[in-house]
Amino acid sequence: AGIIIITLKNKRASRKDNVKQYIIDVKGIVILDDEWDNTQITIIRNGISDNIEFDKSDIVKTEEIED
Repeated sequence: AGIIIITLKNKRASRKDNVKQYIIDVKGIVILDDEWDNTQITIIRNGISDNIEFDKSDIVKTEEIED
């Protein structure tokens, strides 16, 4: 539990092609308090995976939930 995988499929541009860089803003990822230490966000590009680092300073909102 707690693993989010974002996969972007693209082709490698040759050196003579113009290369564009796309910036995305990922919002709305919810991590429960008891899952925080075991959660990672991974992005896979061209078959190579990288973890997207985050910490509690990235939290934008905290909500209490009721069972």
